[in-house]
Order: sequence, then C-alpha cells, then structure tokens
Amino acid sequence: MEAYGWGGLIALYPDRVEIRRVGFLHIVMDVLPLHIPRVDSSIFLDTITAIEVIRPLTMIEFVRFNYAGDPGNHGGYWASAFADNAVMMNLLDNRGFYRLIEAANALRRGQPLPESTIPIR
Repeated sequence: MEAYGWGGLIALYPDRVEIRRVGFLHIVMDVLPLHIPRVDSSIFLDTITAIEVIRPLTMIEFVRFNYAGDPGNHGGYWASAFADNAVMMNLLDNRGFYRLIEAANALRRGQPLPESTIPIR
C-alpha cells in the first residue's frame, strides 16, 4: 500500500513503513540552498509507538511515525515536516494517507486489515 504526498511517498509493508523522498518538492529542495537532507528511511512496525497527523492552521498537514529514539520535534514546522520519520501530505485529498495509517495501526496490533484499506479489483 502506498500514499503519495508533497513530501514524498510512504509505502506500507507487512513489517515496516518506508519513507521515500521523491517528487516535485524534493527537486525544488535540491535546487535551493536550504540544506535539508534527502534521507529515505524504513521504520519497523513493531518499533512505532504512535502515528500522528499534524494539522497546522496555515501549512500543509504531515504524518509523523513516532518511535523510541526518533528525532522528535526540532522546534519548527519545516524541521518537523522534513524529519526522517515524517512526510508532508497533500493540500486537498489525503484519503490515501488515512487509509494507510488505518492499515498500519491494524498491522501493529496484529489485527486483520480493515475492508476500507483493501483495494477493489
């Protein structure tokens, strides 16, 4: 299962979540001298302590996967949104992210996947 956003791609596997830094925003970040690292990461589901959706009033929402020893909040929106355990979502339609979060939480608890997350063929 995958969800694409401004900050990259989240891929959900039975044992882990992979965050890949792809897309237009990261091409722009490579061109600008902002010194934001472009790090892909994998986080095992059994190490995740919480999955948060951060909804700032005037900025793009982002999802953060908390785990023991994670970088946490670095003191600002941009630093938190570009952390190795976070991905900026889309401006309008984030249903794919919410389905992925629902499926990840079910896998973390050892429950079957909810029907809303199973693709229709």
